[in-house]
Amino acid sequence: MKNKLLKSILKTIFILVVFYIITYYINSNITIRGLYKDDLASWSWFPGLNFYDFAIKFYDTATRYRPVFYALEYIEYFIVGNHVKWFTCINVFLNSIIATFVYKFAKKNSKSTIVAFIISLCYIISHFSYYQITQVIGILETYSQLFALIILYLCISYIDNDNYSLPKLSFIYIVYFLASFTHERYMFLAVPIIFTIIAKCLLKNSQHISNNKYKNNQFKNTILHLIIFTLEITSIVYIRILSTGKFIPSGTGGTEVNETFNIVEAFTFAINQVLFIFGIKSFDVEYKFVFIFGINIGPEHLVGMPFETMPIYLKIILFVSILILLSIIFIYILVKANYIKNNKTQNLLDLIYQDILYIVFIMLAIGSSSVTIRVEMRFVYVSFTASMLYLSYMIGEITKYTNTNRNNIISDKNNKLVISQQH
Repeated sequence: MKNKLLKSILKTIFILVVFYIITYYINSNITIRGLYKDDLASWSWFPGLNFYDFAIKFYDTATRYRPVFYALEYIEYFIVGNHVKWFTCINVFLNSIIATFVYKFAKKNSKSTIVAFIISLCYIISHFSYYQITQVIGILETYSQLFALIILYLCISYIDNDNYSLPKLSFIYIVYFLASFTHERYMFLAVPIIFTIIAKCLLKNSQHISNNKYKNNQFKNTILHLIIFTLEITSIVYIRILSTGKFIPSGTGGTEVNETFNIVEAFTFAINQVLFIFGIKSFDVEYKFVFIFGINIGPEHLVGMPFETMPIYLKIILFVSILILLSIIFIYILVKANYIKNNKTQNLLDLIYQDILYIVFIMLAIGSSSVTIRVEMRFVYVSFTASMLYLSYMIGEITKYTNTNRNNIISDKNNKLVISQQH
């Protein structure tokens, strides 16, 4: 057992080192040599404040309250000291940790080392990564994203577990608290967590239809967990109101969401992000929904190279990758629908709960960042990574269902052969 654990740890360290080298190489032309704007503003407060004052009573509390982020930022400032170039190394290392986690997550989904490595590579080299490497404040999105992905992983693991695991659920609550006070946008994670708690109850009850006592206990456990989580959400909201004097979080660029929110614009921004993930970039404001597909819209300092200026070979690679992606999604839908049709005895929720969880997570990640005045690439990174993980799940399911069908066909042929030989 100890040897197996040691082997697993060494393997994880090896993967981390590999991804660090790749990440460092990809970003080798990026070096932080000086601080400006947000970085300089926060740095200017660091020398005159102790840890408690910096993290809990930070200057930005008038509009935002992010004590977890400020605490992590203080620790980084303390480690770096006057060695400004170290910020780049730390940012690269932190993103290498996420890449390693994404690798583990994708491998669990796809049961394939190659698929997991490609998904992690997509995370490292994607056009969304610039913000988390080029600025000290990039750790805001880095840690938020890590907490969000951990919650997604734990939610899936919790439903997969045969028993109610209070420690695992408690860990979800803790990570949610950290995510909410790293960036207020990630309070949306409450919805996937609530879905997880309810889905767990429904799935367990469907397995014990005739056992009323068991079903009552499951129902009580579910209500208890929902009450506990509701109290946590209430506490987070109450702390936010005490610290900022308002319930609705501030928008980007010093704006207020309650003053700038427009439902039509928010919907447009949400659609924009979907296409942006796929890689196409344009300055046409009417098509901002292209973000997830990789189509960049807006000023270059926020979204990177516009689609119009991209070399032709990159455009070809982009469109080929989109076709491959759409093909995988189409095949997955066909295979999954066929499997559901032929397995009417299995609970439908058991077959689609991960699809629901991924789709809800991605939709809310996009929606929560579409209510402000503009879309920035840093907003899209978490939905992009979750989309890649969902893709790894699709590939894993396609492989599983295809193998199952192949085995069933072989089994049927063998049975027919045996029967014919007996006659």
